Amino acid sequence: MPLRADADKLVLRITAGNPAATNQMVTIRSNLPAGVSSNHVLNTGGLDIGYDVRSDIYYVHGQMMFAPKEIRIFDIEIRDIWVIAVDEIDALRSQAAEMSGLLAGSEFEERAETLQGEVKRRLDAITEEQQRYSIAAGARPIDHIRAYEANREQLAQVKRDVARLENLVLGTGRDPGRLLGEIPAALMADPRPADTSVLHTAVIRITARNSSPTETRTFPVRRMLPAEISVSDVIDAGELEVGIDAASGLVYVERRNVELAPGETVSFEVKLLDRWNIHGPRIERLRDTAQDLRQRISTREQFLSVLNALDSALSDLDDLAAEEGPTRLDEQYVAFYRDQGQRLNVIEQRIMRIQDAMRPVESTQRFGFNVKAPTMKTTWIIIYIILGFLALMSLLFFLRWYGRSAEDVLMHHGGQHSGGEGNEDSQGGGAADDRK
Repeated sequence: MPLRADADKLVLRITAGNPAATNQMVTIRSNLPAGVSSNHVLNTGGLDIGYDVRSDIYYVHGQMMFAPKEIRIFDIEIRDIWVIAVDEIDALRSQAAEMSGLLAGSEFEERAETLQGEVKRRLDAITEEQQRYSIAAGARPIDHIRAYEANREQLAQVKRDVARLENLVLGTGRDPGRLLGEIPAALMADPRPADTSVLHTAVIRITARNSSPTETRTFPVRRMLPAEISVSDVIDAGELEVGIDAASGLVYVERRNVELAPGETVSFEVKLLDRWNIHGPRIERLRDTAQDLRQRISTREQFLSVLNALDSALSDLDDLAAEEGPTRLDEQYVAFYRDQGQRLNVIEQRIMRIQDAMRPVESTQRFGFNVKAPTMKTTWIIIYIILGFLALMSLLFFLRWYGRSAEDVLMHHGGQHSGGEGNEDSQGGGAADDRK
């Protein structure tokens, strides 16, 4: 199953053969590379496309009659999805430079220049790696894919740095014009509903058939359940037993001995909590968050682009909510709602990005005043001024207390002296009265 490069696509070559000396039905199956969906396959080479719910991987498959010793080659053409678009790289480079320019002359100038330098360095490295391991340069497909995976990690850091630059601009009360940065995935909420009472019930139908027209056969029936399902999610296994596969950790249902008459078919129904069609409450939560953000930002006319971004996210949520998925629980059902969940992740990233961006704005706008958060230097100056004021007040209080104390001492001594003279006068007066 080798991969080879061809222009702007990769080709997966599958070789199948019949080793027998007689005509034989040959079953063909080959997994597509991780990340490839049915939309990325340009040519199936005559095979069908399937989806493996356990591994979340698409595959090509077919069953056809081969002549004795016949060998066939199937070339599966896949669009080259392992490339970071030049337009995206240029847009991030331009955004970082523009944000840094808006912060020139501000208290964030030095930090902005550092962030812009990091963005430029990483984008230059991504561009160089892509050119070195591009298909056009003759790189092996496996090296091409590995370079892409490494570049995606670099790109994620670039977007976080661009987000920091945009936040600094918003913190100064100016509109960045657009928001290209992203927040870390770790800050995203868990998409799985904590309350299982909101989940629907889904039914998986497992069918077993005895293909022998003459013999009664006994054989085991076993079905591995998708990765989202835990043991507690199995509401009713019917006539089957529930277990956990030690190697993969996946839950399975099985019945070890099923006896079927010639040509007999039997079906088992397993009722599960629906862990796929779960996006309704999440869409409503994100819609409430976006509308709340919009109401808080609507009074700030300078942030028009942020309002436009929220309106776009709300519109995309409406479109997602209006989608009608499959109703029967099968591979297509699981694939549809997994894909819908991925697209919902992108919308949530945009909304949470805006929420994160507005925090520095709202933290500096209190009591109706639009002020910048003080720098560390300013903060210490304020502290020193307060300490100096308290020291001055303490000194004035001490001087006043000291002055009052000295005055009290003088008054005390003066009072004693005046009292002695009074006594003498009283005595003298008394003598005079006696003489009379």
